[in-house]
Amino acid sequence: MRKTKYEILSEKQRRVWDLHEQGMSMMAISRKLGVSYNAVRETMKRIDRKFREYDRFQATEEKDKATIFFPLTRGEGKLILEAIRRYEFELERQNRALNDWRRNIPYKCEVLADLYERGQVAVHGKVTEKLLPNRW
Repeated sequence: MRKTKYEILSEKQRRVWDLHEQGMSMMAISRKLGVSYNAVRETMKRIDRKFREYDRFQATEEKDKATIFFPLTRGEGKLILEAIRRYEFELERQNRALNDWRRNIPYKCEVLADLYERGQVAVHGKVTEKLLPNRW
């Protein structure tokens, strides 16, 4: 499930952001929450950074979903399936593929599993084996 920008904020950041959205100045927010102006300013900086990272992530995710045309022979398809399988073992060995910053299985692992299944159907006519994330 995709999180909204607001949902990626911590509870403290949400309180500050809500007041900011109501048009309050950082000084007014600091008085209302009983914290220093610098605390509010730093929180706003962190919010801004999180929102920029979120926007970049979303833009990249949308670009990565674009369809491309890349014709292959059956033999090339088999080689690619073998490479995907080996890459999966490498990810499992290094435990790099467990969770991303949203606590989801990383997009590349989802793509890897989908690509492996589609490749098997193209080469063998059916799915013979599931990869991550389906096994996890």
